[in-house]
Amino acid sequence: FITDVAIKTLFSHCTQLRIVQFLHCLNISTGFSWFRNLEELRFYNCPNLTDEMVATLVKNNPLLALIRASCCLQLTSKAVVSILHGCPQLDSITVTSTRATAFDFNGTAPPSEMSSLMSTLIQEHYPKITVLDIKLK
Repeated sequence: FITDVAIKTLFSHCTQLRIVQFLHCLNISTGFSWFRNLEELRFYNCPNLTDEMVATLVKNNPLLALIRASCCLQLTSKAVVSILHGCPQLDSITVTSTRATAFDFNGTAPPSEMSSLMSTLIQEHYPKITVLDIKLK
């Protein structure tokens, strides 16, 4: 099992890591604060990942171009706001907990699925984003 201590050890020795993926992280609560200078970050089924942890991750990794947090049941819209505010290099974001809402900025999503205000804000401030997939509680 990956634990907070294991993450601290990993990131203190592997300072050139740029892409990290975690699956089924049941024993991590504070170790995410050790992540630094990442460009891609993927989580799947990490039930302890909270909005506050996402805010810390974003603060410590402003060069994130891709973030995926799938089936992370505690995440809310606060996580999405943190990501959008803190990641100017972002081109792909997926944040899911339970309820589905998906937007594809490649122009394939029907306009009825997407708030024009949200679309305008995202495209003006994050022109590199091609995929925004948000499924929250």
